[in-house]
Formats: sequence, C-alpha cells, structure tokens
Amino acid sequence: MSVPLEQTRSPQQLMITIDGYQFHSILYDGSTSMVYRGVHIANREPVVLKVLKPETITSQARTRYRQEYDITRMLHQRGHLPGVIRAYGLEEQQGILAIALEDFGGISLRDAMQSALG
Repeated sequence: MSVPLEQTRSPQQLMITIDGYQFHSILYDGSTSMVYRGVHIANREPVVLKVLKPETITSQARTRYRQEYDITRMLHQRGHLPGVIRAYGLEEQQGILAIALEDFGGISLRDAMQSALG
C-alpha cells in the first residue's frame, strides 16, 4: 500500500544519492521501495531508479531485487519484447540497493488519473 508523499516526509527528506546518478523527482513512494526519475551522469541518459527502502532491506528483499533485475535484463536481451524496459544496472552503495531502469517517459497511475479527472 502506498502512502501519499504529503503524509510522510518532505521531498527533500525522501531524496537519496547514488554515485553516478542525479535525481530529479520522486515518482512513487511505496511501503518497501521508492521510484525516482533522474539521469545517469556519465552518458546523460534519462533513468528511473527503483530503490529498496533501507528500513526494509533483508536478505530475502535483496534476493528479490537481484532476481527482478536479472529477469528484466534477460527479457530485454532476448529480443526487445514490446513493453519490457531495459535494466541498466543494479547499484549497491552504502547499504542502498537500487535498480537503474530505462526511462520511457511514463507517469504514475495516480498522476494519469488526476489528469484525466481534471
């Protein structure tokens, strides 16, 4: 279950740093992970970073994230399946675990619904 950002912490408190990436905005704040939009600094490629919240990191959660990364990467390598985004990397720094993904410019379901409702 996700919690609206305004009921948790300020956006500044929710932002983290991972070497090699610049974060621009928060796309999603869930119970176990956060999703950020940003840029890979070296190649200026837009990315989405799915970050496991530090307070939820367990060995099981680490394994699940690694499997998610491996499966996403494998599906893309096997023929550019429509609807499957690219997984650029699995980052682990200072206790933070993140999957760097292709940013195809999508918006959150919540934002799409708010836009549609006016």
